[in-house]
Amino acid sequence: MHKTVSGFTLIELMIVVAVMAIILAIAIPSYNDYIRRARRTEAIGRMQDIAVFQEKFRSENPGYTNDWNRLGGNPDDAGATAGVNYNWTVTVVAANPGANTPASYQVTATAQGGQASDKAQGTSCTPLSMTSAGVKGPDAKCWR
Repeated sequence: MHKTVSGFTLIELMIVVAVMAIILAIAIPSYNDYIRRARRTEAIGRMQDIAVFQEKFRSENPGYTNDWNRLGGNPDDAGATAGVNYNWTVTVVAANPGANTPASYQVTATAQGGQASDKAQGTSCTPLSMTSAGVKGPDAKCWR
């Protein structure tokens, strides 16, 4: 009587492990890049919401405001109370009109933690900025 042995050899298992390691070496950086882009899109959305609130505020007032309460609340505070860990810190600087200067504002989102290495086609995307004149920085690639 002849016994047949079934199963995998050590070589076959090592080949499977090596193939999985190669796949993971490609997949993990791509996934991390995808997550950073999604978080950047979230920050851009928050900045655009603030721009809408600023324009609404200015439609009823002579200028813009730095006061989060007058804009509907700080989005970072709202996230903190809801237990959300944001990867961006958003700030607003408003300049009200003077004798020779128009009213303006700038919204800036600065990346925190692992998000600080966010890049679009080799260009660093932190900090993101947007002005009342529609100027967006640091590069148009970051806003796509």
